Amino acid sequence: MIDNVRKNFDDYCCVFRLIRLAINNIDGSVDDLDVNWKNVFNIASQMSFIVLVKIGIDLLTGTNKPEKELQDLINKAYRTQIIFDSNQIYELDLLMSAFEKEEIDTLIIKGIGLKKCYPDTYYRYMGDIDTFVKKADFDKADKVLFSLGYKEEHIGSHDKGYKKEPYIILEQHFTLVEDVSEEINDYYKDIWKKAKLKSGFSHIYEMTLEDIYIYFAVHAVHHIMFSGIAPRIFLDYYVFLEKYRGMLNMNYINDVLTKFGYKEFDNVAVSLAYKWFGKNGSGLDKNSTIDLFVADCSTYGTTEHNVGLRTARLARNGKKPSKLLFIMKQVFPPVVRIKSEFKVLEKYPVLLPFIWVAYVAKKAIKTNTKSYYSNINEETAGLYNSIITDLGLNNTN
Repeated sequence: MIDNVRKNFDDYCCVFRLIRLAINNIDGSVDDLDVNWKNVFNIASQMSFIVLVKIGIDLLTGTNKPEKELQDLINKAYRTQIIFDSNQIYELDLLMSAFEKEEIDTLIIKGIGLKKCYPDTYYRYMGDIDTFVKKADFDKADKVLFSLGYKEEHIGSHDKGYKKEPYIILEQHFTLVEDVSEEINDYYKDIWKKAKLKSGFSHIYEMTLEDIYIYFAVHAVHHIMFSGIAPRIFLDYYVFLEKYRGMLNMNYINDVLTKFGYKEFDNVAVSLAYKWFGKNGSGLDKNSTIDLFVADCSTYGTTEHNVGLRTARLARNGKKPSKLLFIMKQVFPPVVRIKSEFKVLEKYPVLLPFIWVAYVAKKAIKTNTKSYYSNINEETAGLYNSIITDLGLNNTN
């Protein structure tokens, strides 16, 4: 896990520093670091920061720069990301126009709303387009999506996934949160009343600035407790606050985050964001477990962190982590989750035993977590519980 970051610490430092230069448009140097530029390229790719790293390299004033062959590779990845971004923006415009025409109320969420905070939309990588549509409108929405060339890929517990070749992915949510507290569930039940219409539309909605920020925390904590939290989430905090801080009702935000139990995490997140990416930020700290953990989380977290975080939850209240209990929880989730993933059960509940067999095979036999079962022990539980505590999340589920 974090040992890999320690081993290649200068390369990770280089990535974070280049991002800081790029996002603040300031000159700087990495001459003090022993940089392996191939590692820097790989780390930046894993974190989905290749655009910012390229821009940061262009701002370097020292002599430590990548060789031409690698620079050409970085430039190619940079151009690819710009094309990818342009296609996503174009497809979202098509989708909004089509949903508006069919009078389907749609809330634009997550990454697509954050892109406008950056100097240009392509600065901020986004793996998929995320929308929120009333569950009653899903059949109507499906017809629109199919007419636009999308094909259904999956149905999950909180969304439906679609793909449009060659690389446009859409996740259409019918719930914004899951497996969280009663306070958070209640808050998002009436999100439509809190949302505002997007300029020029009668059925396309956006979150208010305050709710975008609050959803930062909700979404970030979900990632942390599942498989880790990506560095780009902290960059979102920094960019958003730099752009909108004077426009935010911080009293409202703080009241809501306090009710959610996320205010302490918010304090930590903002502090880390400015330490890593602020104009005068000090960058990564080799002696900080949190810094090493986040740097190792790639774009979406890792399977190793997933196992570690779940092991930590098993060991709460002085309990010893159990491999058997870990596997049992993985293989036999609540029936409601099985039903949410397999919609056919709503019509044919008699199929439950057969579907459960398939689910067991998937979760117990084909799962990637098998490689890390040896990490289900007290040492791992202690490490991840300390990370959870340091992130201000000791009292969350």
